[in-house]
Amino acid sequence: MKNQAFIAAVALAIAISGAQAADLPVIVPPVAATPAPANDWSGFYAGIHGGYGFGETEVSIPGLATDYDIDGWLAGAQAGYNIQSGMWLFGVEADIAYSSIDGSIAVGGQTPLTATTDINWLATIRARAGLHYDRWMPYITGGVAFADVDHTMTVPVVFATSDTLVGWTVGGGVEAMFNPNWTAKIEYLYVDLEDVDFTAGAAAPIPGTFDDDFHVIRAGLNYHF
Repeated sequence: MKNQAFIAAVALAIAISGAQAADLPVIVPPVAATPAPANDWSGFYAGIHGGYGFGETEVSIPGLATDYDIDGWLAGAQAGYNIQSGMWLFGVEADIAYSSIDGSIAVGGQTPLTATTDINWLATIRARAGLHYDRWMPYITGGVAFADVDHTMTVPVVFATSDTLVGWTVGGGVEAMFNPNWTAKIEYLYVDLEDVDFTAGAAAPIPGTFDDDFHVIRAGLNYHF
């Protein structure tokens, strides 16, 4: 009889414990958040840019070589294509800009000299390589440069030419993605154009050379398709 009472008491205790356990809150382990997709820099893009250029033109004739400052503003557009491989980014970009970069010099003496430079537009075709860190992408760039340049020279006869010059450019910058389709960039380029040889005068021709090189600092905005 005592055994039956003891078994009944144990059974009752187990039943009560089970009912209380059912009322306890269930602890569910937290679900790991799905990582946000990495920013995609690959594909085509196009945009606009503006900036400032400054440098010098060196002009030389027999017995005299001098240089003078050139500077001015630029504004234009660019388009390119990126290939993304892990953290690396490779691409090509082409751009063209209106330019107000110009300058001149006047040197007195027995043979007065006046020289001017006027860069009407500047274009480049460049390769780019960079490392993207989430929304940021520092990069280096380099390629070929084209510019429409007017040169004049008075020694004292006047020589004038307008040429599309070819040269090279190298630089770097940083681009930031502030929207899945939009990026902004700041960029520096060094541009060195080919020399322009000239001969001023007919009766007593005077040979000479123009050599233009300058720096460009610009900001841009790109839309990625």
